Amino acid sequence: MDNSTILEAPAALRNKAAITNTLKDVLPKQGLVLELGSGSGVHAVEFATAFPNLTFQPTDRLEAELASIDAYRAMSSLPNILSAKEFDLFKSCPVEKTDAMIAINVIHISQWETTLALLKHAATTLTPGSPLFLYGPFHRSTVA
Repeated sequence: MDNSTILEAPAALRNKAAITNTLKDVLPKQGLVLELGSGSGVHAVEFATAFPNLTFQPTDRLEAELASIDAYRAMSSLPNILSAKEFDLFKSCPVEKTDAMIAINVIHISQWETTLALLKHAATTLTPGSPLFLYGPFHRSTVA
């Protein structure tokens, strides 16, 4: 395997344990989890390791990220990570139905239309009652 395809992801390395810990209360016990904007592939491997009864479908819209995801997947040898699929939120979803959807550091760096497209995919792809997990540096304010 060509390790030059592996992308460095310092933020993913820093936050993977905290996100995984939060997902323990969010994800279903089994089923398919669609990860949007998977980036390097660090999170897919972390989640597949932590949740062996779930199958993870990583996606991204960029070739370099897709190659990195598949390189991490190959290194991990985990059976519950599927090969990365190209997915642009403005196009058709690569899966028909999913039991959970995860988007880490996606909506805060994209245009509002991208968030709306993500929500539209969630509405049509998630099985009823399934979680959509969004993570990012969101700003909270309190109104006095």
